[in-house]
Amino acid sequence: MKIAFIYDAVYPWIKGGAEKRIYEIGRKLANEHEVHWYGIGWWEGNETVDNDGIILHGVCEPMQLYVDGRSIKDASLESFCRAQMGGDYEQHSFNRYSHKK
Repeated sequence: MKIAFIYDAVYPWIKGGAEKRIYEIGRKLANEHEVHWYGIGWWEGNETVDNDGIILHGVCEPMQLYVDGRSIKDASLESFCRAQMGGDYEQHSFNRYSHKK
């Protein structure tokens, strides 16, 4: 199965609970499936890299996160990631960004 996760912050460059959860689930699924993670390209080098069996896709340059809640930039990143993915995934997961009240 071909699986995609969409989330801005990517473990281990950003070490939060959601990032760690996606990483652990993705790493285990990658033993039997093709797993992709679309997010901000926190790493140096190629836009697409392998991280413990998860194929990471950096869709934009690093940016400051969670400044005054979710912005139009955050919503645009979701749309851009979905466009980059194409339609050939059997499963995908998009974790919503934090909202500051």
